[in-house]
Amino acid sequence: MAPRFRVTVARRCDPRVKALRGEVKKHFYRVVDALRHRGCEARGIRMRADTGADHRVCERRFYRDWRMHLVFGDDDDIVISWIGRHREDEDVHAAGARDIPGLSAIGRARDAQPQCCHDLDDPPADPDLVELVNQIRPGRQRGRPGGG
Repeated sequence: MAPRFRVTVARRCDPRVKALRGEVKKHFYRVVDALRHRGCEARGIRMRADTGADHRVCERRFYRDWRMHLVFGDDDDIVISWIGRHREDEDVHAAGARDIPGLSAIGRARDAQPQCCHDLDDPPADPDLVELVNQIRPGRQRGRPGGG
């Protein structure tokens, strides 16, 4: 079956994706493939806005403590805006929220995490946010992010 969705990696996130190795890399690309074929049906959760409401950015777990942040554009575009680990020494939410207006650096309790898409045919699209995310340049790296 041909892919229905176009999945790209934002410039700010590209060095982190290129640094992935081993099982982390394998699982990352499995989720990318699921997104290409299933879009919002590939699941995930809505991120929290600064106000406590739902933001348009979604999060998808892809391997153990690894997460990716997703932004949906018009039609069939999905942009991976950030990847990182959810652990004490790396806060994927804070790093992913940097430069994204209204996105909270604080996540939600697991039992309070809404699905990314309430209606699978109507993802939380925000073409302006896709454009913004694609304009953000990568920051300086602190250590190697890609290990398992």
